[in-house]
Amino acid sequence: MKENNGITLKNRVREFRLKAHLRQADLAHAVDVTRQTILAIEKGRLNPSMLLGLRIAQALGEPVGKIFLLETMPGEPQEANPCGQTWTNTDGVGAPSAPGD
Repeated sequence: MKENNGITLKNRVREFRLKAHLRQADLAHAVDVTRQTILAIEKGRLNPSMLLGLRIAQALGEPVGKIFLLETMPGEPQEANPCGQTWTNTDGVGAPSAPGD
């Protein structure tokens, strides 16, 4: 996980892959990468390109913003909504809530 100005990219690829009953090899085949690439993404050692992130989300049947989250220094995961505003995911799992909710 590379940090950029106090922001890191977190992902929930493994969580959604298991929910979809897919092996790493199955997901890798669906998005045309190696199993090792999926492993590296799940472990946070590799940040996927935007294209690969979108292909992973499509293969898992989930919005990209649910799978890939930005985390700021205080440790709060955030996901961007389509309007570019930032929402804070209060529990790190379910749907995001607006700041101050």
